[in-house]
Amino acid sequence: MQKLRWFGTDGIRGVAFEGLFVPSILTRIGCAFADYLHKKLSKNFGKKSRKDSQKSLWVLMGMDTRDSGSEFLFALAAGLEEGRVGIGNLGVCSSGALAWLTRYYGADFGIMVSASHNTSLYNGIKFFDSKGSKLSSEEELEIEFFIDQYIQDSKKTVRKYFNKHVSYSQLPYTQALIQDRDLMGLRVVLDGAHGSLWNFAAQCFKACGAHVLATLGSAPNGHNINENIGVLYPNHLQQAVLAHSADLGFCFDGDGDRVGVVDALGKYWNGDHILAVLAQEAMSMVGTVMSNYGLERHCRENGRSFFRVDVGDRWIAQALKAYGLRWGGEASGHIIDHSFLPVGDGLWIALELSTKFLKGMKAPLFPAFTPYPVMQCALPITENFSFLESDTQSYLHTLRASLEPHIRLVIRPSGTEPVIRVLVEGPCSVELKCVMEHVLGWLSRYTKAEKIFESSVA
Repeated sequence: MQKLRWFGTDGIRGVAFEGLFVPSILTRIGCAFADYLHKKLSKNFGKKSRKDSQKSLWVLMGMDTRDSGSEFLFALAAGLEEGRVGIGNLGVCSSGALAWLTRYYGADFGIMVSASHNTSLYNGIKFFDSKGSKLSSEEELEIEFFIDQYIQDSKKTVRKYFNKHVSYSQLPYTQALIQDRDLMGLRVVLDGAHGSLWNFAAQCFKACGAHVLATLGSAPNGHNINENIGVLYPNHLQQAVLAHSADLGFCFDGDGDRVGVVDALGKYWNGDHILAVLAQEAMSMVGTVMSNYGLERHCRENGRSFFRVDVGDRWIAQALKAYGLRWGGEASGHIIDHSFLPVGDGLWIALELSTKFLKGMKAPLFPAFTPYPVMQCALPITENFSFLESDTQSYLHTLRASLEPHIRLVIRPSGTEPVIRVLVEGPCSVELKCVMEHVLGWLSRYTKAEKIFESSVA
């Protein structure tokens, strides 16, 4: 299949007010997406009744709290309206809320203006189909075709503002989260990353009867989203959980599709551990190439299957659907409960984990398995780096062959940032360090900066 130009792991993302992310270009992207929707409708004409084929197309939109969100949402909406597509607006909401409500309200598509876990320097566009699912690569490629037409053809005139939209309520989604859920007796601390869930998460926990002892990341100002707070910086939550003697703490990212948890002892547990706890009764689950081997080994030792897919919750969702499974997730905190939604929803997962914790009479949930030691690095790269170059692939093939089966190596380009992500995993931490130094030495020819962002788990 042709290589995607604009789409990454999760929609389109870039630096705010640069490249694609300037209002005039975003309006053209809105026009392009409107053309795509009309073509999609006409393609499906034979599958629909005459009444369905004549209905008005409309898109449900939402955004997180970054300062560029409103301007970018309105720019996209102007293009969509120019293309005869109606607009429904949720305002600030999580990606999970947008996906769920797109399906609930019967919108033709959902569009979320967000750069997820990135800071306010960035923004992005996430697309959801009428069922609340992420798009396939084929659909993304088709949308890119229309985007390129509008960007390259300066004769295509578009309006610079849109006239009207209809505001939609998040109440049905809220009711779905809290219905028949009793969290009385739970003492919890929440970190909203100054993002979409800055206040909404606490409201939901309180509505279920939980005692919310403190909230971090709950003062968005448009510039502080994900800034040294949230799921990428759990140390603040760890300190707060201990200070308030909480049972659990949950941290989210900017658009609320990721979640991490801190237990009463102040220890942080990532998505692999959350998945292991929630899927304890499941016969099989889905992870990614980045999932810890300890989780896979835990599954197999207990007679369960563990399937690995590429990074990205859409690949997890596709596998869950194909295998008829409920649970899948990533170490980063994207966890999918396919019985609720085909995308990651950090708040739903936090509520489900809390329910399980109380049903177990507050017995410790973790650790559900023993993780293998792992080292991870993110290496900034030059623009001319091609991950698919033959020498790169030859090097990786030879190196992996020399390491397997004792050491697992994953090297992949990020779908959201200009970095190469490196993961080395195995039973011996000393060996991992040697392998990592070797890999980084080879990749140094492509580095953009001396600084390497590194994390490790012993």
